[in-house]
Amino acid sequence: MKDMIFIRFLSIHKVRCFPTVQLTSVEDMRHNVEALEKVSAALEEARLQCDDINREEELFEWELTQFPQLEAMMQAKDPYEKLWTTAYHFSVVSEQWMNGNLWRIHAKHVMPLNTSDFTRIKDRY
Repeated sequence: MKDMIFIRFLSIHKVRCFPTVQLTSVEDMRHNVEALEKVSAALEEARLQCDDINREEELFEWELTQFPQLEAMMQAKDPYEKLWTTAYHFSVVSEQWMNGNLWRIHAKHVMPLNTSDFTRIKDRY
C-alpha cells in the first residue's frame, strides 16, 4: 500500500520536473530556479520516505523494494537545475559587471561563479 502511494507521489512530481518555459527575463529564471528547488526538496523527502519503507521491510525481513523512478527523476532533474541556476546567476552577475561600478566588484564574489561550469553545460546541451 505504501509503495503505491509513494509511486503516485513520484509520478506527480515528475510532471513538475520538466516545465517548458520560454525564457524572457531574469524574473522567469529566478522563478524556475525556485521551482526546481521545490522539486529538489520534494525528491529529497521522497528519498527519505523510500529509506523509511526499506527500513520497515528490513525489520520484517522482506525483500527490499527498489524505486528506480526516484533515481531516474533525480538524474533527469540535475541538468535542468544546473542550467537554470547557472543561467540565473550569470544573468544577475553579468548585469552587475556590465552596468555596475567597477570599484564595487570584488574578486571573492566573482570567483564562486565558475564560468567553466557554464561552458560545460552549454556545450552538453
